[in-house]
Amino acid sequence: MAARPPLVALKDVRLQDGPRPLFDGVDLAVEPRSRAALVGRNGAGKSTLMKVVMGLIEPDSGDRSVQSSTRFAYVPQEPVITGATLLDYASSGEAEPWTAEAWL
Repeated sequence: MAARPPLVALKDVRLQDGPRPLFDGVDLAVEPRSRAALVGRNGAGKSTLMKVVMGLIEPDSGDRSVQSSTRFAYVPQEPVITGATLLDYASSGEAEPWTAEAWL
């Protein structure tokens, strides 16, 4: 049986924040039906790397490839909360008000 290509892959990715290098030479491949965890100290760049993987941030160099059927779900660390109340925010998307109340 032939190996399937990875859902998402990074090859020799490099990213800097001004003069400070965040990543240099990152290689990553997430295979179909695999489980992965990203572990590191606070401020190590885990969230930034995930943004590169999802295509929210472009690396300074290197390649990123994603299978066309791949979907990402992302919950930002610091969401922009809009609305007068938390219930307004929770129901501002596609959620019905009763569903938003149950979540809260």
